[in-house]
Amino acid sequence: MYLYHYLAIIICFCIVPPIEAQIEVSALDYNHVIRQAKKNAPLQKRSVPLDTLPFVDDFALEGAFPITDRWENDQVFVNQSLAIDPPSIGVATFDGLDNTGSPYGRQGSGDTLTSVAINLDNIAVNDLYISYFVQPKGFGDQPELTDSLLLEFKDAAGSWILQKSYTGKDGFFPLDSVKFTFDFVEIKSLGFIHDDFQFRFRNKSSGKGAVDLWHLDMIRIYNNQVPTETFKDLAFQYPSEGILNRYTAMPINQFGTETAQHLRSEFNLDIFNHFDVGRPIGSDNSLMEIRELNTGQLVSAPSQFLTVQNLDIGPNQSLAVAVQKEFSVPSSLTNEEHLLFETTFIIDPVVADNDPGLLDNNFIRTRTVIDDYYAYDDGVAELRIAAKGGGSHIAVEFQAYTEETLSAIEIHFPRVNRDVSDQFFNLKVWQGSLETEPVFIGEILNPIYVDNTSDTLQGFTTYRLQESFTGILQPVDISPGPFFIGWEQVTDEFENAIPVGYDLNASGNVGRYNHFSSDGENWVSLESLSFTPEGAIMIRPVMGVENAINTSIDNKVERNIGIYPNPTTGRVNIKIPEADNFSTQIYVYDLQGRAVHEQVLNSEDINLSFLSPGIYFINLVNETNHSFYHEKLIIH
Repeated sequence: MYLYHYLAIIICFCIVPPIEAQIEVSALDYNHVIRQAKKNAPLQKRSVPLDTLPFVDDFALEGAFPITDRWENDQVFVNQSLAIDPPSIGVATFDGLDNTGSPYGRQGSGDTLTSVAINLDNIAVNDLYISYFVQPKGFGDQPELTDSLLLEFKDAAGSWILQKSYTGKDGFFPLDSVKFTFDFVEIKSLGFIHDDFQFRFRNKSSGKGAVDLWHLDMIRIYNNQVPTETFKDLAFQYPSEGILNRYTAMPINQFGTETAQHLRSEFNLDIFNHFDVGRPIGSDNSLMEIRELNTGQLVSAPSQFLTVQNLDIGPNQSLAVAVQKEFSVPSSLTNEEHLLFETTFIIDPVVADNDPGLLDNNFIRTRTVIDDYYAYDDGVAELRIAAKGGGSHIAVEFQAYTEETLSAIEIHFPRVNRDVSDQFFNLKVWQGSLETEPVFIGEILNPIYVDNTSDTLQGFTTYRLQESFTGILQPVDISPGPFFIGWEQVTDEFENAIPVGYDLNASGNVGRYNHFSSDGENWVSLESLSFTPEGAIMIRPVMGVENAINTSIDNKVERNIGIYPNPTTGRVNIKIPEADNFSTQIYVYDLQGRAVHEQVLNSEDINLSFLSPGIYFINLVNETNHSFYHEKLIIH
């Protein structure tokens, strides 16, 4: 079978027995953001040497890769969510994934971040230093003693000379102890003062995925200046929230119901003052704007967003700022089918008030989708969450504000080293309370990787609400009030249970909406368990679209496969392409997801009459071309 063994990397268990053994948040094996960005990226342009200093990059520009004006390669992951309390929005993350988002699959060298060539021959070198901020782990996997981050300089002979190294540590590394450290190295050896000087950071890791993380920020090379932890810069640290007070996306019908109640009146910002003196941030240059992009309509015109004009931040400190902002959305916009709002914040974009190269972190933009679905996530999974063991449930709470039809559920299944598409789960919907019986159960479903069926690597798999065997649509009428969607892990898999995307960028205490049950009857919220890190589970209800399109398996030989008769008394004929006869494995499962029979397909006639009457599932897996076929079988 084309499955792989995988060692789960557990981020943390912050819950008490027996639940801690049945739910986990863990690192990703693949980075879907990088894979999509790599696929869509233009050809890498040739790096242009720098003839002047300073060299500065704080990784504030959006995008998965470093900018080519400063860097020669694209292996590190530029992101705004994996680091804890960064000095500036955006960091460069080193892990065990290559520049396609796939695991290196080896112990040793991982990512490399190499600068463009810098001509140091044309400057009078005096107090020439490289400085930076470095953090292990962040919200990701902890680097162990065998993992490291290295800084190297290239000399005139083209050799790379080690200048600094950092090693991880074994044992538990609590999140509240994870800090950024400021460090610097002098560039003083004459062997480095030449016209083709370069520096690079590289890490050593297990190469198993998005593991053994290191984060870099604020890399700077200055001449005639001894580095200090303070410098002229005022920076955002994190993305801002969207305009909704609970969700990142809402259905247009729900949004149009008493629109004002859905709008955020307070925006939370984190701003870092890197100056060596306290300074106000309430200048006239600190502006906020909200615009609907499809129509171009201004919802909130550019205006000073701080109500306290002389709000100060102490030297080398960060400050959490709660921005009170009342605004309204014109009722005419709620007649549109789709809306896309963009919120922009700007702080002091004055060149004189910022050291060279440090203007990009003065801007943040966040988008809010109003369409046909609810979401707490931003579409990007930093981690994954799983309900472990047969019978374990995870559910997410939503709120209907007017009567609506729930027609489909979208789930993001991140790729993992062990293919889980042969496992089963039940999709469930509850109304009013999780203590009631589900109003819908989609039985014995398989995870489907959406990149098998469409041109995407970061998409969601769509499951219509329909009867599992007949395919008859079963949309659910949702009344005003709370409702819940979730899944039950059916296959009794503990170490490699079905993973679902987990978004760390979520705000607004989303843990209160995430619920877990080990048996489908006794429920607890993850918030009540102080489950960390808090995040949004990437499962979305699709509302009001009765013809929602199922994601189907893109199977290379499915059109040529037949299983008949069905129902059967026990004997089954299986028709597959002749070339696959000697490389196809048959797996038969019962309703509990237990394997009851397996064999190599060596004949079209299969005898299953020894099985008791009931409903079963046949999986056909081709060892050669990795195609997969799944069908329900009734034995009477």
